[in-house]
Amino acid sequence: MTRVVLDTNVLISAAIKRDGLEARVLSLCFARALENALSDALEAEFRSVGSRKKFARHAETLATLTDALVQASSRVTVSDPPRRCKDPDDDMVLACATAADARYLVTGNISDFPADTGLVRVLNARALLVALGEIEPGSAKAT
Repeated sequence: MTRVVLDTNVLISAAIKRDGLEARVLSLCFARALENALSDALEAEFRSVGSRKKFARHAETLATLTDALVQASSRVTVSDPPRRCKDPDDDMVLACATAADARYLVTGNISDFPADTGLVRVLNARALLVALGEIEPGSAKAT
C-alpha cells in the first residue's frame, strides 16, 4: 500500500470542495487504498486550523473529516523537525513524511517545501491521483 502524508491544506480543501480532488484523496485514505501517516503535531495542527474563525462555516465538516482521518491513519513518532521549509510550520509535515517513510507528501503548497526531500515526493492532489492511475493527466475530475 502507498504511504502518504497529507498537509493541512488538503484537509481544508476537501471540506470546502467536497467533490474536489483533495476530497478524492481523503476518500482513498478512508477506504484504506492509501495509508496516511500522522504525527501528534500534525493532528494538533489539523484540529487547530479547522477551528479557526475563517473556517467556521466548515467547522463541522472539518471536525468530521479530521476524526475520520485520524481513525484511518497510522501514527508515527517524530523527533525535532529539521528547519528546511520556507514556512517553518511545514517542517513538521516534512518530518512526519520522513519519519513515516512516506512515498508522497500531498500539499497545495508545493513551493513551500525544499526541492530535495530525500525519498519523499512532494506533489498536489491532482498529481497524486495521476500517479496512482485514478485520473488521466489533464482531466478535470476524479473518476
